[in-house]
Amino acid sequence: MNGQLTICVLGASETVLPWGKSWVNHLQDAFLSEGIPVNVFATGSTGITYQTALSLVDPLIGKSYAQLTSEKDPDVIIIELGIIDAIVAPVGRTQAEMIADAQALYGFFRSNNPNAYIILSRLIPYDEERHGALPVASIKKKYCSPWMHETSTIAGDEGLFTSEEAELGKILSSTMQDRLSNWRALDAESQALADTSINTSFFRPSRMGLTTRDRTHLNSLGHYFVLSKIWLEFQSNSAIRSALPILQNIREIGNFVDFDLLWSSLVKLDAAQDGYEIDQNFLDGPEYPVWEGLFGHNDLIVNFAHWGNVRRPEFGYTEVIHKALGDYFFMWVSNLWPKQEMRTKLWPSNDSEPTAWSSFPVPRFTSSTGGYINITRNAADFPEGVWLLKFNVGNDVFGPLPINVV
Repeated sequence: MNGQLTICVLGASETVLPWGKSWVNHLQDAFLSEGIPVNVFATGSTGITYQTALSLVDPLIGKSYAQLTSEKDPDVIIIELGIIDAIVAPVGRTQAEMIADAQALYGFFRSNNPNAYIILSRLIPYDEERHGALPVASIKKKYCSPWMHETSTIAGDEGLFTSEEAELGKILSSTMQDRLSNWRALDAESQALADTSINTSFFRPSRMGLTTRDRTHLNSLGHYFVLSKIWLEFQSNSAIRSALPILQNIREIGNFVDFDLLWSSLVKLDAAQDGYEIDQNFLDGPEYPVWEGLFGHNDLIVNFAHWGNVRRPEFGYTEVIHKALGDYFFMWVSNLWPKQEMRTKLWPSNDSEPTAWSSFPVPRFTSSTGGYINITRNAADFPEGVWLLKFNVGNDVFGPLPINVV
């Protein structure tokens, strides 16, 4: 163990997408930058489960993903499976069968790679840090990663994705409650089977909106959060460092590698004290320009506000319309899906939300690049007060946005 170390990461798409920029690749880069002789390989594939890691044969190699992992003769096997088994796309297997699948995979490695140190990378789909003690029947959507939200149940918005509080504050559907129960049982067994486990806090980057357009996979910056948790465990977990002495060569190079600091700087508890919102002080402190400069990412606020939608736009609009001045209402949107019809809802804030969406008399669409601009003259008889605006593009709902008419 004093020479070259081989780490194999057996997971589904979360370990291989985006290809070349996942946390697995970030981990290899971290070892290279430290000058520590470690080879890191992603030996899984998209869509695999505990069962298919053993049974599914790669069509080009002609071997299962468990075999591909084993034949690398790894010193360390990091397993990141379970989400697809239980939550994202259950394959009709019972909780007991999924647990048996996990036991079979770990058993395979114990038999074929008896000296390998096995780590479970816990891809946790909800806010376990604050809500892990709650029963699944009490878990709200806003506690969970976006792909557990399903579509809206607000009247008129059925079948659409939304990030508004009226929807995210609701309890998970019975289907997702069952799947989360299965995941908890599978996760508990997986932790018992592994030599150690690492909580990758997957919820946090997904809550910050650092996902790709499918709401499921982290983007490259989101993968740094996963790497951060694994790297810090490599630095501080005495059991891992004792089993893998080469990790004791990791240097202390500053706390910027701890991405949880970004989380704690960016967010605060919401009014209900059970969810999160942007802490405006973050924008006034040193952390924001530091993170923006380090990673070239200036969309944290936009992503956080629209974390539940397939594609998060940037938009601006006239928040106050002065009738006496004849103000126009102006609205611009970018980064939407292209060539999609724009539909709206507009209603007084003290009234109930309409159930029907309104199309413009002449239908309006986003541009071929996903942009949209609307300028409307304020009618003289438009009542004063606070109005709420929502807009719908494709499968996504954004808003409600307050407009004050004075």
